[in-house]
Amino acid sequence: MKWKTLLCVFVASYFQVQCQTELPIWSFNPVEKAFKHLLLNNATIALNDTIHEEITDLVQVNITKSILPRRREHHQVFLLGWMAHAFGGFNWRALHSEKQKFVGTISNFKTSHKEKFTEYDIIFDIIFYQKKYLPKNFYAYDCQRKIHRQDIKKRSKRNYNAPPFVRDTLQIDNSLYRLHCELTPPRAFRPQLHYLFFPTYPRSNLTNHINFQDAHPAIGFYGAWCLDCNHTCHPEIHPYEVVWWLKANQEDPTDIKTWHIGVIREASNRF
Repeated sequence: MKWKTLLCVFVASYFQVQCQTELPIWSFNPVEKAFKHLLLNNATIALNDTIHEEITDLVQVNITKSILPRRREHHQVFLLGWMAHAFGGFNWRALHSEKQKFVGTISNFKTSHKEKFTEYDIIFDIIFYQKKYLPKNFYAYDCQRKIHRQDIKKRSKRNYNAPPFVRDTLQIDNSLYRLHCELTPPRAFRPQLHYLFFPTYPRSNLTNHINFQDAHPAIGFYGAWCLDCNHTCHPEIHPYEVVWWLKANQEDPTDIKTWHIGVIREASNRF
């Protein structure tokens, strides 16, 4: 079994808690508000993006290899990737030497239609309703503006003199500060991931997937926080190494809490 070269850990964990026995609990400190939100039913959680994010943010990630071995990475396509990196500046540039955690709400989801070189991407774009992560991502957009790189595609041109690169902190449109979260899972595991964890097949969507049944749920990612300077140096978690969410949708009025947690290896050998 080639477990050492494929998936480190893949877990879809289901915690179904039904209170049949009451146990008294004493605490000297007030209970954190997000823990109290867990008492809400799933439909109520799904209707409030901030509450859903606060609950998802309760998950704390701690892995052994949290330091990035390199601050810059490039496409692993023989010498072509290295030459594009060395002479054209086409690469990924780490914003922090340690892998970072972000929790947000999915604004867009897509997968690659076919494998291109070493890439077959499972992509989530997230935006932030909590105040915790939005200002953190301001830094990434400030770095993008400083580099001032333009994509060769006209439709991807950026105006660096307008939001999100110039901002009025009293009037923030959080939809402009998306964070692109991207991963290429190992090819051999994509069918299993698709049916047991999250969509990996082309033209998939979250609404029809059994583990989401919602197009815009809250979700958490942990991985390399970087700028993708193969394009406009936009901010990304690429790759995300840990991903998790609490399944909650408006059609589910129950109190049963189902968590999905995955730790997945990046197959393109970057970061």
